[in-house]
Amino acid sequence: WVFAIVQSDSVMFMFQEEKSLKEEYPQLARFPQGGGLTFYIHVNDIYALYEKLKGKVTIAKDMHKTFYGSTDFAIEDCNGHILTFSQDNKK
Repeated sequence: WVFAIVQSDSVMFMFQEEKSLKEEYPQLARFPQGGGLTFYIHVNDIYALYEKLKGKVTIAKDMHKTFYGSTDFAIEDCNGHILTFSQDNKK
């Protein structure tokens, strides 16, 4: 397995294997093990958020459909953390 999701009520954590994570986000390779961090944030209108942020932030991963049924994009914040925004395609 390359990732696992743990959920309690409305709080969800996704744990991803280091090699897989660094392949997905090469920016994290510069951090020692345990030094990189990514947040996965569910939103209601991902397209509006993307348009609002585009050109103002560093896009780490462009808008894309995932194999698990969501639309995602990711940015790199000022501290080098990856913030992935996601919207469930089923809604």
